[in-house]
Amino acid sequence: MTRTFRMLAFAVGASLAPVAALAQHDAAVVHAGDLAISDVTLAATTPAAPAAAVYLTIANAGAAPDRLVSVETTAARRVEIHDTVITDGVARMTALPDGVEVPAGGEATLAPRGRHVMLMGLTAPLADGARVPLTLVFETAGRVEIEAPTHVGAPAQGTGHGG
Repeated sequence: MTRTFRMLAFAVGASLAPVAALAQHDAAVVHAGDLAISDVTLAATTPAAPAAAVYLTIANAGAAPDRLVSVETTAARRVEIHDTVITDGVARMTALPDGVEVPAGGEATLAPRGRHVMLMGLTAPLADGARVPLTLVFETAGRVEIEAPTHVGAPAQGTGHGG
């Protein structure tokens, strides 16, 4: 029984190692006024993918809400903020032209299978580990420069954009 337990523990630990490494990757937090931007990642299915999804978390420690109204980058011809709506098992994208509210004392999470930033018409192939410059444009906090570390081969996980 002890040997079986050790083998099971090893297998579970080995299977979680890549997840732990990804979770610890680029733990940088960018602060802009009351906002803290973290967990930024850019996922593309292949180096030559025509599009990629950006995920991030925006925490707002302030007493007033803010809004992510747009995102800019030289890495894509077009950038949109999307929400994923799943109907009858089919993921469809809905553009959010008014952006995403970041509530006072709360946070907005852009993640797989939900809201995300879509980079469409990538201007160059993505290299795994590359850092893509992005400018987040907020209603109150203004323009915030960040970099998104690229994870090629990371599925877009139900965003309807190749994953």
